[in-house]
Amino acid sequence: MTPLALVLLTLSGMLGAEPKYQPLPADHGGLGATIPASVVFEPNRTYSRPTPGIELKLDLARPKDKTGPFPAVVCVHGGAWISGNRKALPIILELASRGYVGITIDYRLATTAPFPACVRDVKTAVRWLRENAKAYNIDPDRIAVVGYSAGGHLAALLATTEGLTCFEAPIEGLAALVGGPGAQPPPRFPVPGTEYFTQSSSIKSAVGYYAPTDLAALYEFAMTDPKVSRAERVVAQAAFIQLLGGTPRMQPAAAAYASPVTYVTRHSKPLLLLHGTSDHLVPGDQSHRLADRYALLKADCELVWFHRAGHSIGSGIGGRAGELADACAFRFLDYHLHPGP
Repeated sequence: MTPLALVLLTLSGMLGAEPKYQPLPADHGGLGATIPASVVFEPNRTYSRPTPGIELKLDLARPKDKTGPFPAVVCVHGGAWISGNRKALPIILELASRGYVGITIDYRLATTAPFPACVRDVKTAVRWLRENAKAYNIDPDRIAVVGYSAGGHLAALLATTEGLTCFEAPIEGLAALVGGPGAQPPPRFPVPGTEYFTQSSSIKSAVGYYAPTDLAALYEFAMTDPKVSRAERVVAQAAFIQLLGGTPRMQPAAAAYASPVTYVTRHSKPLLLLHGTSDHLVPGDQSHRLADRYALLKADCELVWFHRAGHSIGSGIGGRAGELADACAFRFLDYHLHPGP
């Protein structure tokens, strides 16, 4: 893989009918996606109790008849950090049919706990996979994260923050993370006290669909670009206030500490970024900023553009653009995780 590959997939004249989207079945039954005969689907597994009264769950899909150990993929839903549902990601069924163990997870929304709680939860899910590797026949050395929109932001953070204590320690809120203007990230070392703390939260690679990567720049876009509606502007402002404790203008240090572009080094994990050129919620500039940072530091990143595609493509939505985006993601995961026949 080259350090940065820029690809443009032209969709003009190729966009077919929107496939019928079906979310995963609800925890207590109900309509949802059909489970393939070759897949075992295990919903509603508790993977974390980060604070009293909060229980985070996941849905798991795994191959039924293939022999492992299998690579595993954590799938992270979007929703501007303040909404969303793990059931929105039926892609785990396709992953299982391709020889992966796929999980889709709850994480604490900003309405419940501010950043960095959300990224700590994703890291806990990775550690849960390693803790349960024998039970689910998982290869602990082949784990990736795939995220959509806000979930893509979290996936990019996992690719860039390996070993940073501030994203592992069981402390809440940005005060401990930021420490005031000009503060530096704390040193890298293992931190007991986290769930499954004997397990690593390291990943092999990550995929970010239309991921926010520079929160200060994203906020300025949302507040000033004429394509953003007044209602979208209000939602964006509320999301940032809940996530960071204030807008990026009010909390610039917090915005920097919550931005994947802050943490890129030459050791950052391989990353695939997928973005539509007509996305007016998370503009393509967000993927470009992170890809440029990867290229500058000679880390491994691919950026794939989808001409005339908007926000929300992949995992069963977005028509032909979504299908092509998922095909790119599967190719990237196959290359880095080698799921086997």
